[in-house]
Amino acid sequence: MQLTEKDKKDYFLVQDIIRRVDRIDEIYAASESDLIYKQQPFLISLILGYRVDLKPKNFELATKCIFVIWEYFKSNDAVKRIAITKEQFDRIHEKNFYLLQYFEKETNEGKVKLLEFDFGKLKSKALYAGLMGIFEDQNPSNKKDSEAIATLSVGMKCLIECFEELGKTRESA
Repeated sequence: MQLTEKDKKDYFLVQDIIRRVDRIDEIYAASESDLIYKQQPFLISLILGYRVDLKPKNFELATKCIFVIWEYFKSNDAVKRIAITKEQFDRIHEKNFYLLQYFEKETNEGKVKLLEFDFGKLKSKALYAGLMGIFEDQNPSNKKDSEAIATLSVGMKCLIECFEELGKTRESA
């Protein structure tokens, strides 16, 4: 898998977004939440679901990642016009779930090839890698926290793929 010049530029953009999201205040969170609600209401549903399902530390992590993803994609015209749906997210989530099941059965060499293939399909490689860095910085204190972070990482990949799919919709229109 080859990294493009766009991937390299995106790396610095993503690092900047992560630093900005780390410093968000209540005013920013409220105004962006209003914008998200208008343009991508599914994200609000996702946040509310995570609030119920996760411990406070992991909920904060999920919210941070969603804001990073939002900041990355929010200027895309398709994101302003077309909303992610629960059905779209569920379809992509199911595909990733089956990929993980297949992954578990692979040899180490097969796992590397499968990860390269799957990662290679993402247009937003730097964004996903940045999120993986955020997850890696977490030190799960127990197996349940570790599983929650793994589940979040899959959910965030699905969200990225949803946004990328919106861009494809725009390209094919």
